[in-house]
Amino acid sequence: STTWDVFPSGTETYYCNAVPYSQELAALTHTCVVRELKLMDRKVRRGDYHVVRETCAPAILVEVGFMSNGMDLQKLRDSEFRQKAALGMFNGLSMYLGSEMFRKWRAEQT
Repeated sequence: STTWDVFPSGTETYYCNAVPYSQELAALTHTCVVRELKLMDRKVRRGDYHVVRETCAPAILVEVGFMSNGMDLQKLRDSEFRQKAALGMFNGLSMYLGSEMFRKWRAEQT
């Protein structure tokens, strides 16, 4: 059975299957963001969102909290929390850019 989460909380990351190597970028980035923020891990998920689907490059959408959840909203208003979220995304992207997956993607672009 499926339940609807009225007040979701945590971190989740979306990617589109149609864009090569996005899943790898999502996995690395998500791991780093969860490590920094220490919020509930809502996992990496496939999503058919325009921002991750209509691109030629690997793309992800990272949700670092939910404004509909009072506790998450309080954290989102905190500049230190936002700095940690940015650091997690930076670390994940840096790992991806140094990976074999990224080199394969770049080679396919030439």
